[in-house]
Amino acid sequence: MTNANLAERAKAFLECFEKRDLKGCMDFFHQDAVIYFGPGTYRGREAIEEWHKDRFEAGLKLLSLEKVGQEGTTVSASVVAISDKIKAWGLDTLEALVTISFDGLKIKEARFSLLKGNPLESWSE
Repeated sequence: MTNANLAERAKAFLECFEKRDLKGCMDFFHQDAVIYFGPGTYRGREAIEEWHKDRFEAGLKLLSLEKVGQEGTTVSASVVAISDKIKAWGLDTLEALVTISFDGLKIKEARFSLLKGNPLESWSE
């Protein structure tokens, strides 16, 4: 697989995620991979596996995948997501940019960034 096919590889990972296939998801990650998700950083396969389990438990679902682009070994896409936590915040969905950097065919870094600001900024007790 060449760099030209990394966008398809990123889509395949997100499809595995949607199927809740933990082993399949983990097969995509480099041994030294890192995920940046909200305020958290998840380094290494053990932390990344726990990240997946937590997201699956929270019911995180990707409702759409749009604007998939690639620059070199980095793939980005806009996603619309829903989860039990998002619903608990009183929101219907969140829009995010997913950026995945590859080392060969393995994900070296994945970053999830909100597209429309922090939904908790206006949250008060």
